[in-house]
Amino acid sequence: YKRIVINIYQKNHIGTDRKDVVLYYSNGLKGVQVSSDKTQMFNAAVFTGKDGLSLNDVEISEKNADGIEEFYSRKGNPCLYAPIAMNRYPATMRAEGQDNWIRKDFTTEYENVNDLKAYALRTLKQYAYPLVTYTASVQSGFVSHYTDLKLGDTIRIIDKNFVGGLALEARVSEMIISFDNPANNSFVFTNYRKL
Repeated sequence: YKRIVINIYQKNHIGTDRKDVVLYYSNGLKGVQVSSDKTQMFNAAVFTGKDGLSLNDVEISEKNADGIEEFYSRKGNPCLYAPIAMNRYPATMRAEGQDNWIRKDFTTEYENVNDLKAYALRTLKQYAYPLVTYTASVQSGFVSHYTDLKLGDTIRIIDKNFVGGLALEARVSEMIISFDNPANNSFVFTNYRKL
């Protein structure tokens, strides 16, 4: 070897999991808004790659945490299915004699069946269920109480105003600090995950 080069990068600070910070309704939390979008949803799809490449010869079976098959494809059938999603959100507008699947077809440039399979699973997982968006509003007193929170920190949010309660995990993505009017202080959260 004529030379050896080692590139060293400083790891980015992605935040800390702050299990000690929990926002409760009426104690730091003004409320949580939940919106659901079903417009892009489908629960069956046919994926085609270059030169007619398909999932026709691929066997896929993915189970959820309860051991129930959530995504599958059988040999001899190019379609990938999400049966749990179909049972929860069946097609509402269908012609007589049709099934309850909401199907969408995709044409891709993939030349390898494993790449096509990975893309198909990733895409169906993303669109098989409604896209749920959470927005949490915090009281300004919460901001002044937790001055040590940093961008990227993960906190918990509990709102008992929902049936059965709602527990979320969220990441601090923005801090809004108003020096002349502290009542306007706020946090913006992203990467919500329902617990």
